[in-house]
Amino acid sequence: MNQKHILVVGGYGKVGGTAARWLSSEVKQKVVVAGRNLSAAEQMVRESGGNLQARFLDLHRPEQHNAALQDVGLVMMCVEQTDLGFVEACIRNGVHYVDITATHNFMQQVETLNSEAQHAGVNVVLSVGLAPGLTNLMAAHALQEFDQVDRLNLSILLGLGEKHGDMAVDWTVHNLIHPFEEDRQGRTRTIQPFTERHPADFAAPYGKRQAYRFNFADQHVLRRTLQVPDIRTHLCFDSAPLTDLVALLGGLGVFRLAGQWKLQGLLRQVFARVHAGTDVFGIAVDAHGTKAGQPFHLQTSLLGHNEARMTGLMAGWVARELMGRAFPAGVHHIEQLFDPSRALHFATQQGCQLHVPSGKRHSSPTT
Repeated sequence: MNQKHILVVGGYGKVGGTAARWLSSEVKQKVVVAGRNLSAAEQMVRESGGNLQARFLDLHRPEQHNAALQDVGLVMMCVEQTDLGFVEACIRNGVHYVDITATHNFMQQVETLNSEAQHAGVNVVLSVGLAPGLTNLMAAHALQEFDQVDRLNLSILLGLGEKHGDMAVDWTVHNLIHPFEEDRQGRTRTIQPFTERHPADFAAPYGKRQAYRFNFADQHVLRRTLQVPDIRTHLCFDSAPLTDLVALLGGLGVFRLAGQWKLQGLLRQVFARVHAGTDVFGIAVDAHGTKAGQPFHLQTSLLGHNEARMTGLMAGWVARELMGRAFPAGVHHIEQLFDPSRALHFATQQGCQLHVPSGKRHSSPTT
């Protein structure tokens, strides 16, 4: 087993703190909480105790990268980045790398480093969290029941009672006001956020909800990794009336205008202060394809609480797996490297409820 340290960048935040604390009780390696706010890192270590230590690290000072990685076996990245400098430094130094980013453009940049990672014998793991992450695993898990999948709808339910960090709020507002493109069968379409509703079944107690298109990275990634020709991801909230209101405003172009009028800051304040709901999260999978030569339809779902905590735990689980045994080197998304059943079993051990009913065969394809 690799005895070098695990470096958690942003390890004093909600997600990074959860991952660091969990890892400190699960692995023999020292877990280092790192970032530009050394006092916050030191406070987190004092309050948590255990196998933790604090370290100053400024990602914007590349001259420090090599020295910072000398005693590190794995980096867990819990802050957003704008360039590949630190990822490249990890690969050069033979350091495994796990990133919780939900930004597809950055993932695509990291994917270009696959050859370098393979040559260095390094594992780089992306799509580690809720969406992308658990959604990828749920999709891969459902696809095991099919001979071929033609259409896959993913839906995410988010509770508005959970207080999210600044990075999550910024990401949500950015994707609420910006349309996105999808490539399907050689054609490019522009999608407005919170349009094109889909009836999603999250099982009891939330049941069927209307969810709307949103620019989660999983739908773009899974077209490549699972080779599904038609895949779409949708979003709804635990409050159905608020979901309907956001969809109405999105359909009227209010959020697009807010972006043009430079009102992103106001939207960030609104989303940061709205806590009228629960801390639930849910994933619903709705897959259509064929099995044994017949049309086949399968719906599965997962419910849990505290998205930030679950993201940290999944990232911690991935790090523990990488430090504990050998995997094929290169840049991978979570569903490409790990058995979905095993990963989802870990999620259920952490309090998630997995609902996998029997699929249905149809005499003719469902539209």
